[in-house]
Amino acid sequence: MSKELGLVLKALRRNCELTQKQIASVLNIDRSTYAYYERGTTEPDLKSILKIAKMMNVDVESLLPDGEGKPLLQVSDITKEEGAVIKNVKRPRLTTDMKEPKIYALSEDEQDLVIRYRILNAGNQLKVSDYIDELVQKNNIR
Repeated sequence: MSKELGLVLKALRRNCELTQKQIASVLNIDRSTYAYYERGTTEPDLKSILKIAKMMNVDVESLLPDGEGKPLLQVSDITKEEGAVIKNVKRPRLTTDMKEPKIYALSEDEQDLVIRYRILNAGNQLKVSDYIDELVQKNNIR
């Protein structure tokens, strides 16, 4: 399973425009350790797979092995060709104005916040949202 999972992890990461360093930071591991996951040299433990699935916005089951030991989500499900957009995974994006179709990519710091937010449970996500709302109101940003 290692090689196939590694290819899937790499394709997911590229589609989300994240770096190995960003993912490794959230997993609390060295970047080189995460690079080994993508190369298929080593496999992430279940706890890491759970976090990766949340970061990449995919079902954890899609990263687990099928009867043949391959992850259910295959690279062919993700890309049609090198650099293509993943079909079933949404890229983290924000619109500048809901009336305008302009979209810009998140900065690296914003991406870090998004992936850290995704690994929180629903209760803690609500706390973060409430805290941000409180900060916005205090600073009269709205």
